[in-house]
Amino acid sequence: IDAADLRDQISRLSAPTCPRYLASDATSEAMVKLLGESGGGLCWASDEGSEVFAHLTGLRYGKGPNLDWVLKAMDGDSFSVDRVTRELLVVERPAPTVLLGVQPIVFEELAKLPGHLEQRGLLPRLSPIFPGDWLGRRRHGDPVPEAVTRRYADRVQHLLTLRDGFADEGTRATLVLSPEAQRLRSAWYQAEVEPRLGEGCDL
Repeated sequence: IDAADLRDQISRLSAPTCPRYLASDATSEAMVKLLGESGGGLCWASDEGSEVFAHLTGLRYGKGPNLDWVLKAMDGDSFSVDRVTRELLVVERPAPTVLLGVQPIVFEELAKLPGHLEQRGLLPRLSPIFPGDWLGRRRHGDPVPEAVTRRYADRVQHLLTLRDGFADEGTRATLVLSPEAQRLRSAWYQAEVEPRLGEGCDL
């Protein structure tokens, strides 16, 4: 191969990207790009959460809701985004995680928006957990036991490596709940969540 051919081949190569698996305050367009670069696996995490919904509803920049991509992504459906100003982006077998710590008032306000999140199915796709109020009963200064911290870190590391070796084989790793875990989840959802999804309820 001569130098001209080699130079031509090099010019057609795309620069490699370093995948990110964690994002917080990112626009919908940026999240789609990160999903594509990470092979479909990404955690959208925030200890407040309001900025995430502000992007999805369009409230932050006044562009209107942009839910199509996140609804497809949360269902694991491959999708593509084609814009005039940028090249085609295809996200295959997405597996995003939405991990938010929000105040109850955030969900209450979101439910009031005209069909953006609830009726289009985003809120029902989430699994909200509403812990009891511990104000007045908290114990200050007790550290998290080292064994708990270590076990949590091990489980997270295990989850991060589940997709290794799957991307090129057209398959995906599936987490299967045990019968007991499934029973507990179903009972919790039926008792705590389903009654709050009806018309006029807070979810």
